[in-house]
Amino acid sequence: MGRGANILTPVVVGGILYSDDAFTGAYVGGRLWFEFLSERRTFHFYGDLSFTARCELRREVPFWYAYKKVDGKLKKRYLGKTSDLTKERLRRND
Repeated sequence: MGRGANILTPVVVGGILYSDDAFTGAYVGGRLWFEFLSERRTFHFYGDLSFTARCELRREVPFWYAYKKVDGKLKKRYLGKTSDLTKERLRRND
């Protein structure tokens, strides 16, 4: 499993968050997961397919997007607001 350029970016594998801080072991969809999302702006997701999720502010509201290279081109897909980022939602976008 390649981690890309930044090995410090948190990852989600099997519905569990792995980071270098107190959020490690948080289950996607749980209280700590949503705390993590309110404090961080990016993570890698590994499922059947993988992507990098990034938070972008639009009129001060955080929206999450998935980024993945497909055939040499960077593709962007809307994931939703922070409250939408459940395990099921992430799996639908992988």
